[in-house]
Amino acid sequence: MKDAKSTIEAGKAILGIEFGSTRIKAVLIDQENKPIAQGSHTWENQLVDGLWTYSIEAIWAGVQDCYADLRLNVKNQYGIEIENLAAIGISAMMHGYMAFNDKEEILVPFRTWRNTMTEQAAKELTEDGQLASDVIEGSDGYYVVRMDSVFDKDSTQTKKDRIVKERKQKAYDKLLKKWAKKTKISVNKKVWKTVTLTDEDVYSFKQADTSSETTEATENTDSSEAEESTETTENTEESSDSTQADENSDAGENADTEATETAE
Repeated sequence: MKDAKSTIEAGKAILGIEFGSTRIKAVLIDQENKPIAQGSHTWENQLVDGLWTYSIEAIWAGVQDCYADLRLNVKNQYGIEIENLAAIGISAMMHGYMAFNDKEEILVPFRTWRNTMTEQAAKELTEDGQLASDVIEGSDGYYVVRMDSVFDKDSTQTKKDRIVKERKQKAYDKLLKKWAKKTKISVNKKVWKTVTLTDEDVYSFKQADTSSETTEATENTDSSEAEESTETTENTEESSDSTQADENSDAGENADTEATETAE
C-alpha cells in the first residue's frame, strides 16, 4: 500500500480506460503493471431508429463518471488525490466503430456489435474487391459495401507476433518461478542500506573503503619484492664466491702440475 501511494503521489501511475458493452472501466496500475486502484460506470446501448448505439453524450458522461469513481476509490484507499499520471491508454469494444470526418465530427451513430445490417453483405463478399449486390439503407443514408481484402496480412502478422511474444513471456515467467523456488535468497541489510534509488532507475552502490587494505597490500608487495631482491643478491654473491673458489682451485691444480713437471 505504501509503494502504491508513493507511485500515485509521484505521478508515475498509469491510467487505462476500457469502453465495454456493459461497463466503462478505469484501472490505475503501477510501473510493474500491477493494479492499484479502479473505477467503473455501468451503461447499456439503446435502440434508436433501428440501430443499437450509444450517444456521444452518454460516452462523455460515462467516462467522466468512471474516472470520478476511480478518484473517489483512490482517496478512500490511500487518502490522496490523483494529480498527475505517467500515461493514459484507451480501448473500446472490438466489434463496434465510430466514423469521423476531418473536423472530428461523427458521421454516423456509434455502431455496436448488436447490429446485423451487414449480415447479407458479409455472406456475399468472399473475394477481394467484390461489391455487395444490394445497397444498404441506413437511418441517415445509403451505403455500398466492398470487400477490400479477405485476408488482412498485416493484422494477422501483428496478432501472430503478439501471441509469440506472450508465450515467450509466459515461458520466461514460469522459468523464473521455478528458479525462485529452488533458490535461497537472503538480504544483506548492511549492503542494502548503501543502495540509492533514483528517478532515472539508475542504481548506484557505495563502495567499501579499501584504502587501508590497498596500503597493506602495497606494503606486503614491497616487502615481498625486497625479500626476493635480498635473496637474489645473496644467491648472486654465493654464486660469485663459488665461481671464484672454483677458479682458485683450478689455478692451484695448474700450479701443482707445473711444479711437478719442473722437478722432473
